[in-house]
Amino acid sequence: MASGHYAAIIRLSAPIFVAQIAVLANAVADTIITGHYRADHLAGIGLGSAIWASIFIPLMGVLQGLSPIIARHFGAEEPGAIGRQVRAGAWLALALAVPIVVAFAFPDRILQLAQIPENVRPLTRAYLQALACGVPALMLTRVFYAFAPAVGHPRAVMAINVAALACKIPLSYAFVHGVWGLPELGGPGCGVASAIMYWVMLGMASATLWYGVPYRRYNIWKGSWRFDRATVGGILRLGLPIGASILIEVTAFVFMALFLARLGATVSGAQQIVSNLAALLFMLPLSLGIGTQVLIAQALGAKRPDDARNVAHDGMRLAIGFATAVCVAVWLFEDAIVGLYTSDAGVAAIAFELFPILIVFHWFDSLQCSATQALRGYRQTLVPMLIYAFALWGIGLGAGYVLAFAPWPELWPPAALGATGFWWAQTASLVVAAAALHWEFARISRSRAV
Repeated sequence: MASGHYAAIIRLSAPIFVAQIAVLANAVADTIITGHYRADHLAGIGLGSAIWASIFIPLMGVLQGLSPIIARHFGAEEPGAIGRQVRAGAWLALALAVPIVVAFAFPDRILQLAQIPENVRPLTRAYLQALACGVPALMLTRVFYAFAPAVGHPRAVMAINVAALACKIPLSYAFVHGVWGLPELGGPGCGVASAIMYWVMLGMASATLWYGVPYRRYNIWKGSWRFDRATVGGILRLGLPIGASILIEVTAFVFMALFLARLGATVSGAQQIVSNLAALLFMLPLSLGIGTQVLIAQALGAKRPDDARNVAHDGMRLAIGFATAVCVAVWLFEDAIVGLYTSDAGVAAIAFELFPILIVFHWFDSLQCSATQALRGYRQTLVPMLIYAFALWGIGLGAGYVLAFAPWPELWPPAALGATGFWWAQTASLVVAAAALHWEFARISRSRAV
């Protein structure tokens, strides 16, 4: 076991973690800014954000298939192949942007299916239509985000995200409240500010590729920009299962929130708190997993399968260690954490009931994430997707619904457990997913070592 892997993983993962937090901070800032404007506008962008996440994030996830491919070419010292992958990724990004732009530019059918209340529907529509203007830029920027860490430059992604956050907050404030000569747009102003910043981020990423000395060896701009069907197909073979996995994760939480909304605003409020905290905590194992994935793919590209396996094991140990520390911190400071989120005694009481489950949930979430990202380093994405579907939909949603509502008393005599039942089922789904994914990793890594 090479202890140096720990430092290498952290060097890659730390900037990625900061970049992920900056993305979350954008959403938090928009919520705070709009929350101080009007409640209906806050509801409008909140519902719009849920629709955005359900459609955009899975399609954006398809581009994540680029990362292990590029990292493997990097390990094999094939700069020309890396440039070809980036150009193919740009074509794919534009193709994926088309259905997203159409969906958000003409969102009435989606808003109707989502049963968005009439009083906030125009606000949600305007918010999504504003975001549609920035989708092509954001998708192209995501190609850079997959490329830079894979060739050992995650700080470039961090710098762009942090700079964008610093510019986006005052821009959102100006468009929402109508200051500094800008129109007062309310909640949809956050969408306008986001769209503007997406194009600014693309400009920063493009300038980095154009002027950055470390990137010249890949000849990204000088190579052929003809559509390369074979290269795009290779990205899709890895990326489509990743996008489907993200869709499964997103819908598992979205449907859980929709089901629990039947139990009233107090339960929904507690559910929102715990879900938000779970997403925030997940950024750490996700970042560690991405760093581990890149190093695994680089080692495999350099024909060092034993090193790749050792990297994976060290990444898993780091994920488990950090998860344990985070779980202890949440347990010790749960009073302060809940107090930051709400002053409503009823909401806080339910949140306190869910926090012990959240601690177990996060530990196994970190465990399954480390295995999933390691498998992506081995370019294995289909089996993890199938495991996710069985665990998160079958156990998390299926068993969760039964535990929460006890819909068939003749088959399920215990009393309905409400939110705690759903969260225990989701935790059980992660236990199953973690076990299956680690077994699959052991099988794949052994076969690649011979």
